[in-house]
Amino acid sequence: MKKIADKYHTPLALAALLVIHNRLSLAQARLTMILVGQTVTYLIIYVFSPVQPN
Repeated sequence: MKKIADKYHTPLALAALLVIHNRLSLAQARLTMILVGQTVTYLIIYVFSPVQPN
């Protein structure tokens, strides 16, 4: 996981993210952040939940 994080924390990747972010409207950016936040929250709950789904 750390390798993936290091791979994406490069100036080129940050610049690309900045360009993508600037092209999004404020509403789209907000919606994207909400979806990402929900997905991350779900993954954290799924991974760390003591009761695994059937």
